Amino acid sequence: MPRTEAEREAEHQRLEDSETADSLATGTAQWQARVSLSSHREAVALAHTLEGEGRTVVRRWKFLVVGANNEDEARELAEHIRSEAPPDAIVRAEPAGVRLPFIAF
Repeated sequence: MPRTEAEREAEHQRLEDSETADSLATGTAQWQARVSLSSHREAVALAHTLEGEGRTVVRRWKFLVVGANNEDEARELAEHIRSEAPPDAIVRAEPAGVRLPFIAF
């Protein structure tokens, strides 16, 4: 187990690098941002916005899933989506359930 802050940071970076390598090797996102919206119309609009940014989006009636390579990217993506989503949207970063095609940013 890492004992110092520098060791913890190095271990975290090793894990992020490993997740990204897995994403690249498999061609699928290892993490995702999941967005729950209050209406189908909001889901469609946000999906179009994110797709316009070049992101791969899986849309189901009132929720979206957007792939990320690793946990840090998923958290950053979730923050970005929160800034574009309606205020009542629920956005969270989580390990991927749906395997999305990898898209490099």
